[in-house]
Amino acid sequence: MQLLSKVSPVYFPQPEKSTVLHLGLKKLEPGEWLIVDEDFGQFHANKLHVRNIHGDKVYAALPGSEPAQQELQQLVLGHLTNEHSNTYEISGSNIKHKARALNWSLGDESLWQTSLWVQEDICLMELRDGEYCLTAASVCAPSNWPLEQKIGRSLDDIHGPVPGYGQQLSRRVNRLFANLRPDRPLFRFNWSVQQYPELFWRKDLDKQPAQLDLNKGWEKGFGQGPNALFWRVERQTLRRLPQSGAIVFTIRIFIHSFAALELTSGFTTNLGQLIGALPIAEKKYKGLLDLENLAVKNQ
Repeated sequence: MQLLSKVSPVYFPQPEKSTVLHLGLKKLEPGEWLIVDEDFGQFHANKLHVRNIHGDKVYAALPGSEPAQQELQQLVLGHLTNEHSNTYEISGSNIKHKARALNWSLGDESLWQTSLWVQEDICLMELRDGEYCLTAASVCAPSNWPLEQKIGRSLDDIHGPVPGYGQQLSRRVNRLFANLRPDRPLFRFNWSVQQYPELFWRKDLDKQPAQLDLNKGWEKGFGQGPNALFWRVERQTLRRLPQSGAIVFTIRIFIHSFAALELTSGFTTNLGQLIGALPIAEKKYKGLLDLENLAVKNQ
């Protein structure tokens, strides 16, 4: 399903961040942990749709992860009813989204059930044999991320395809996870460029993958038609659960068209500089090699 966002972009190209290995983590106020806005209906419909079609490719949970799933639900429940009480309330044995008239049973403590309350995708990382591993996840809006290949794997294994991760980031990220405090959540942004505004972005599952003709349409801004491009941003958060010690990783997707963003001063120029500065291996990883020359035309 496509995201036709009703909210403004939250992140723009930053030419100085010329590597995918830049973490860019910032302190997050606990009250700002999860986002509640008018895009909720699109995310909720997408989650139900892709779970029905793709099953364990969007949701998986390992045995033994149940205590962390239950603790997560209590944390999310408290956050929504305290920080977003205009939208959520407890009604009997249910939690209710008042604007959408949706009710979910509090008797189901699974991560899947909890993920339906919010717009974010949610992953749980737990210590297993001395390494943080993905033990449960609801990922209905992946950015070319195959959950079925990642469940049960360690941080290093999950990030194996990222060029330079093992040499430059592995120790730092593992140290970050080990030292993360429950009262000090963090957030960062990640970005991609895609041809269509689909929330569920898995090129390996596209029956007829769209072919970008990137030599046409740049002067038109890729605004519409077969050459339309979209700026995809992930707002990622990290938060430790105080009892189980599990790390909660959430991902909220924002998608906006190049056509709209070109109205924003500096978008095209900054994106061109950012893509031009990335190392070749990182451009390939992000699928940006064909974009490089086009992105700088309007500088």
